[in-house]
Amino acid sequence: AIPTTREELETLPGVGRKDEVGDIAGAVDEFKVRLAERMRLEKEAETAHQVAEVVDGLGRGLARLAQGDLTYRVRDNWAVEYRKIRDDFNGAIENLQDTLKAIVESTREVSNASAEISTSTGDLSHRTEEQAASLEQTSASMEEISATVKKNAENAQAANASAGSTQQVADRGGQVGR
Repeated sequence: AIPTTREELETLPGVGRKDEVGDIAGAVDEFKVRLAERMRLEKEAETAHQVAEVVDGLGRGLARLAQGDLTYRVRDNWAVEYRKIRDDFNGAIENLQDTLKAIVESTREVSNASAEISTSTGDLSHRTEEQAASLEQTSASMEEISATVKKNAENAQAANASAGSTQQVADRGGQVGR
């Protein structure tokens, strides 16, 4: 800290004397106090200027971020004590950009998977419709076969009955012939 009051400054020898040496020592002492005050004000002004640069730089960065620009980085050459803030801001934007890239990539993958599922579902639906039509044709064919078997069974019964009658006639004819 820069001394700014008479109490903080070393007292010059001769200050307080009531002669010319005392007058000179008092004048030099007053000059020292005013110089110290000026140095303090300049230091405060420099600090205020540095803080204003930091606020301005961060403000520009946040404005660009609000516009959706994740490529902006603060490149200002700030005082050493403020560089960590600049580096932290730039690191946060870098991490946000990486996170959004990962989200976009994941969204793309989900979209592709959804498209594949949709295509597969359409294919499955088409195959199911084809199988249903095939089962309907098979069922109709089975009904036709069943009707044919039933007709054949009726014909076989009629033939069997006819053969039985013929056998009886033949047996009677054989008896008559004997």
